[in-house]
Amino acid sequence: MAAAIPIVSTINGAIQGRKAAKSHNAQIQQQRDDNMRSYEFSEPYIERSYDRGEAALNSALDQGSYQGKTYADMHGYEQLGNNFAGNQGLEQGANSAAIANASRGFASNYQDLYNKAGQDRMGAAQQYALDTSQPLVDAAMRDPTRQFTEQTMPGINRAASGQGNMNSSRAGMAEGIAARGFGDRYADMTATINQQQQDKHLGMQQQQFADAMSANHGMYNGFNSGMSNIGAAANMTVGAGQNYRNYNQGALNDRRSAFERDRDFALDQEIKYKAGILNQADYTSSSVPVTEKNNVMTDTISGAQSGYAMGAGLIS
Repeated sequence: MAAAIPIVSTINGAIQGRKAAKSHNAQIQQQRDDNMRSYEFSEPYIERSYDRGEAALNSALDQGSYQGKTYADMHGYEQLGNNFAGNQGLEQGANSAAIANASRGFASNYQDLYNKAGQDRMGAAQQYALDTSQPLVDAAMRDPTRQFTEQTMPGINRAASGQGNMNSSRAGMAEGIAARGFGDRYADMTATINQQQQDKHLGMQQQQFADAMSANHGMYNGFNSGMSNIGAAANMTVGAGQNYRNYNQGALNDRRSAFERDRDFALDQEIKYKAGILNQADYTSSSVPVTEKNNVMTDTISGAQSGYAMGAGLIS
């Protein structure tokens, strides 16, 4: 009877070990099924998404990048406007340079005017009066001279003759007084006309100087205008050239962009496909760590060994 105890304990241990292993494995399988339920539900949708993504990739690769025109031609009006601006810039630049060259003597003119401003203007006016007053004096004294020679002096002589004394002192005194009066009037007229001529010459000098200053200032303005318009004309020409250069540079940039787009199109599509589709792929099916199942045979043998050891201990 005692010899049967280890056998019974061994059999019972093996049964319990097997039962525990199967129960544990059933729990692990249930856990796996629970973890896979979401993936299994989504699997057909995910597969269709991958299929559509791959089909879209193949379609994009088959079609390639856009091969149509991407850079507009310069409009005819743009060409006309730029040509006109460039030509006008050249023409106006030449005109402005001619104006500036024609009026650049204003500086030396100012020096000449400065020198003239320091000259003896009064002396020149007096000399002008002396050179020009005599005809004016003669004209102004024409009637008084006629009156003196044709009326006054003959009248004195007739009066003396009528008295029978042509050489009387009274007649001589009368002639002297008349001649002195005529001489005073002549001197006064000469002084007046000389003063008028001096004033006239001074006014003429002043007006000529002002006119020369105004004209020279006009040359100064013409020079400045020519110089500033040279810059404006240059900007017109340069601006037209820049417009053409910018257009040509834009065409070069467009060609480069087209080359890089064609070169990288397939690679970009692959990158988008991998980043947008394949990077979302679930390669593990579950993010929960996998628990390994127990080996039923191993747990059965282990349970039998434990049961035998327990039965043997009861006998001893």
